[in-house]
Amino acid sequence: MDSEEITVSGGIHILSFLVTIVSLLVAAWMLRGVFARDHGWRHFHRAQLWFAVAISVTFVGNIALAETAPGLAQRVLSLVLAAWWLALAWNVMRVPEVRAGREPTAAA
Repeated sequence: MDSEEITVSGGIHILSFLVTIVSLLVAAWMLRGVFARDHGWRHFHRAQLWFAVAISVTFVGNIALAETAPGLAQRVLSLVLAAWWLALAWNVMRVPEVRAGREPTAAA
């Protein structure tokens, strides 16, 4: 930033963004290991690894592009997070059937 001062609300916004993103980043990496060990989620552990890498890369991209294109970087990170959450939600619906040893069926 140039000579602009950060307001209290701006500081809270930045701090909450960092806490949230770092928490999600840690969760993504931790879930990769959990999914690799759990039979019902083992099918998703490789995709979880790629999501963890993508979240890490886009987080670093947010830091690198903070001065030049912050809006674009934040939107890309939001898109990656939304894709991760949708993939998790899709697989949450699958897990009971996977644990029971049968393939998921189409919803009627």
